[in-house]
Amino acid sequence: MGINDGAGIAETVLHPIRLRIVHALIGRELTARRLSAELSDVPQASLYRHVARLVDAGVLRVTREEQVRGGTQRTYATVESAVTLGPEAFDAATPADHQRYFAAFAGALVAGFDRYLRSTGASPAPNPGSWPPGSPNSGSREPRPPLRLNDSAGRV
Repeated sequence: MGINDGAGIAETVLHPIRLRIVHALIGRELTARRLSAELSDVPQASLYRHVARLVDAGVLRVTREEQVRGGTQRTYATVESAVTLGPEAFDAATPADHQRYFAAFAGALVAGFDRYLRSTGASPAPNPGSWPPGSPNSGSREPRPPLRLNDSAGRV
């Protein structure tokens, strides 16, 4: 299977940095410079390599090119058909494929939440002790009961 078939595209996109690039571009057009500013923890050279790989795979497309200070500034967008997995793709996916899809999704979710927590103005618990709303401890300084992850694991 080649890089431009469904499996090849999925493997290309499922890299953590490339997944973040695709996520940043969904529904938007950005230059590589703007992408670099948004993904400031990714070294610029690495970012450019990953963008080039996504363009080669047909996941991103160049929507505009402008001459800026002797160089070419490109604006990128996602190719909708390449970033959407339809029902046929899920039906044809193996259990290992589903595991990779879920791992990529979970990784992107955790990375996004981590970026939110590190961002200016992040406020995951504006009123400590008030969750869940209406609980006996709401608004009080009494400690909340511990969260037991194993209690809810079987219900997923």
